[in-house]
Amino acid sequence: MGLKPHEIAMLGVGRTFQFTRLFENVTVIENVMAGQHRLMRSGISSAIFRSSRHKREENEGFRASLEKLSFVGLESIASELVANIPFGQKRLVEIARALALEPDLLLMDEPVSGLSSKEAEQMLEMIRQIRNRNVSVLFVDHHMNFVMEISDEIVVLDQGSKIAEGRPEDIQKEETVVTAYLGRRGGSLAENGKN
Repeated sequence: MGLKPHEIAMLGVGRTFQFTRLFENVTVIENVMAGQHRLMRSGISSAIFRSSRHKREENEGFRASLEKLSFVGLESIASELVANIPFGQKRLVEIARALALEPDLLLMDEPVSGLSSKEAEQMLEMIRQIRNRNVSVLFVDHHMNFVMEISDEIVVLDQGSKIAEGRPEDIQKEETVVTAYLGRRGGSLAENGKN
């Protein structure tokens, strides 16, 4: 495809990373507002001269960003520097920023990586809520219990090759998947409690 990241964002695709990529030396709200760029219509000259249109868009962007922070449960820390907040909250700021794009599709790279069990459960619920907003979510993760619980459809890769595709209840019984992920035959991913 060869599109640049901002061109992909303009198509309505948001994304989060396994290792958060936030602006550490600005506030939480400013990070989220950075995700609003695809929705802004006033140009650079409007920003330089602080036109009424730019001010209106900036105020609307601020309100929309606060709503996204409220959605992820972080509205109360909007004015905190990102460098001063813990990793779990940084992960949520990144989700809020991706949602600020108003995406149709959200790509997530290992959304529960580095999270505690409680935070992973909260992330599971967050993804459900994002889907309830009519946003499709596509994610990559190695935590099989998480994958099985949240997914409608799963594609399993082993060493870069697709070995299975289907619904969670079918995938967890697939012998090639069990062998690839457990290194032996018999049982299922659910029975073996693979995490």
